[in-house]
Amino acid sequence: MEIKEAVKNSFSKVLREHRSNKRLSQTELSKRSDLHRNAISLLERKERMPTLETIVKIIDGLEVDGSEYMNDFFEEFHKEINND
Repeated sequence: MEIKEAVKNSFSKVLREHRSNKRLSQTELSKRSDLHRNAISLLERKERMPTLETIVKIIDGLEVDGSEYMNDFFEEFHKEINND
């Protein structure tokens, strides 16, 4: 699997899991993160590559520990890469 696709797949899964765990809609998270709702939707549908700025805004909007979020991401990323 291409690294770019693995990043999108992993980020999408972790974003959706954290948002669901917080019981937030895409709209609610977008407001908390100062992002357009479409940005959240595109990320969750694996149609956009997250930028560092976007990642920071999402972590802040979710009110989660950044290390925990990124650990979850890297765990998923390694699964994606190793499945090929």
